[in-house]
Amino acid sequence: MKTWYTIAPSMLIGATGLIGSALAADMTGAEIKAFVSGKSIYLETTAASAAGTPGQGVVYLAEDGTGLYKTPTGTMWHGKWETKGNTFCADWRERPNNPCTRFDKTGDAITIIDAVSGQIRAKLVKTAPGNITPRSWLPDGTSAIAQSRGIASIISSSLGISGPAVVVLATRPISISVLCGLRGLSPCQSGALP
Repeated sequence: MKTWYTIAPSMLIGATGLIGSALAADMTGAEIKAFVSGKSIYLETTAASAAGTPGQGVVYLAEDGTGLYKTPTGTMWHGKWETKGNTFCADWRERPNNPCTRFDKTGDAITIIDAVSGQIRAKLVKTAPGNITPRSWLPDGTSAIAQSRGIASIISSSLGISGPAVVVLATRPISISVLCGLRGLSPCQSGALP
């Protein structure tokens, strides 16, 4: 003989809530740093975001702790970022003293939440390795790659190098190394900027 049990709907809702909340978790500071460092992050922001405008933004967070943020209005912000405890903190020159944020991860979805107010500031749409600089980020509308090729051409001609050249610019210390020849790409000339 079979025995049937009746379960109240409220018990199911409670159990579902427990399971759902177990799947959502704040990322740790180490997880946040590993996740964002050296990447471009595409965001869908809310009115509670640092920019105060809902829309699509892109932020590049370099491994050295610097960052660029193209806000939903198209304005470029410059700043520094770090993790403090289990929060992400960005200090933008154009809008200093922002509250830190928590990264709430549920499955593959990440929601960025103001650590002070608890308001949702943004939803992470996608990430891409490196600084993905759209044409609209540069004042003359050209891409970063096109500008790099132009710089390589100017430096190559000023150093008297003919043929293909690759220019490597390092910001710390500021120096220029010009590599020539397609086969070994060995340095042929280098110089330091004042």
